[in-house]
Amino acid sequence: MKKFKLSTAIAALVSSLSIMLIGCGGGGTPVPDLDQALNIAADSLIQFETSDADISEQNAMEEFATVYTNNLNAAQPAIHTGPVAVAPQEDGSFSVFDDKNSNKLSDSGENELFKVEVDEVNGRLVASAESYVRDRGFSGGGLLMGYLIGSMLGRQRTAGANPAAKKASPKMSAKQRAGSGSHSRGK
Repeated sequence: MKKFKLSTAIAALVSSLSIMLIGCGGGGTPVPDLDQALNIAADSLIQFETSDADISEQNAMEEFATVYTNNLNAAQPAIHTGPVAVAPQEDGSFSVFDDKNSNKLSDSGENELFKVEVDEVNGRLVASAESYVRDRGFSGGGLLMGYLIGSMLGRQRTAGANPAAKKASPKMSAKQRAGSGSHSRGK
């Protein structure tokens, strides 16, 4: 009889702990390595600048999104557990989302993983996911980069976006990015 009560108590404790972990974020979506994402974005900007594609002010953001998508999906280590895609946004940012069906369109159920913006005031790229923000300096001076940055800044101004107001967060460990259920993430 005592063995039955002990095993019942252990089962209840395990069940309670599981519920607590899920409630504290243990089952959350992992945050990608935003420093890696920014490094890939910077490399993509250089690749974009040296491209011989037919790029104009009108298609610069879409063309860069294609380059960045390809580079994110080829990254080692992988930036995400599945395919991702990049979509230019009305506010001049780029939304990077979980492209579950690999069609490069943000469909229902395909969540944004992070977004990348240009902070012209401070000369940096800014990546953000939830309340986590990382940044990286950049310099761009070529014609194609001018088209891209001009298009992004025009959209930012129209939308009233202000990436300069975003302050970088301390570097997050892989365990924290994985959604370990830590209370320090605010969940």
